[in-house]
Amino acid sequence: MILNILSLLLGLSILGALLWFSSLDRKSLIIGFAVSWGISVLLLHAAFVLFRDERRRAVKLAKQLQSSLLIFFSQGGSCQETQGYVRLGEGRKGVRRLFRVGIRNGGGAIVQGVQVKLVDIAPKVYPISQQLPILLHRMHDNNQPWETEFDLRPGAEEYIDVVHKEEEETRYPHEFIVFWLNPLGLTNVDAGHYTLTLVAQARNSVSCPPQKFVIQVDEQGHLHFDPATSDL
Repeated sequence: MILNILSLLLGLSILGALLWFSSLDRKSLIIGFAVSWGISVLLLHAAFVLFRDERRRAVKLAKQLQSSLLIFFSQGGSCQETQGYVRLGEGRKGVRRLFRVGIRNGGGAIVQGVQVKLVDIAPKVYPISQQLPILLHRMHDNNQPWETEFDLRPGAEEYIDVVHKEEEETRYPHEFIVFWLNPLGLTNVDAGHYTLTLVAQARNSVSCPPQKFVIQVDEQGHLHFDPATSDL
């Protein structure tokens, strides 16, 4: 709209200048031509600046409206939860330590059909390795069967259950860690050191780069979960 107005003004100024020049002598004609030329140059420069700024704003707005997914993890908060428990009749009690990753929509448009998957585990372990890639469980999803996807509004976050371990006061020779997998459900594997690769993707071709995490159980039987790049 602004460019159209400037073009109209430029055209009118040139037309007016031509009509004015036709009634002037040679000296006045040269002066008038120089003034008209200067005005035309200024108008063209203003049009260029406005076009450039509008293009930059359009590109910025387009980027803001794009969808983007980000997997993140932080110690504490919703990414980590500990719950005390007692097994009645067995005399066993301890702490259940659960780790999650967060998934965030950092763009300006809704992301539909988000799925977070475990795509690799090293070393390989039965039965998970035979099912890869496999979906992970969304926090507080108590439906049966578990949901397979969800939507994320701009700026919204969801949390995905990955793994937990029951840490009892009495240590047992054979301990397990438990993965939250769909459709396998809660899946036990031997406690140990594993490297996980997670990805998030959506129906509208939005995805994020694979993220690696390391899980391990220390000598006290405590489960640890960290990004693979952190110092362990």
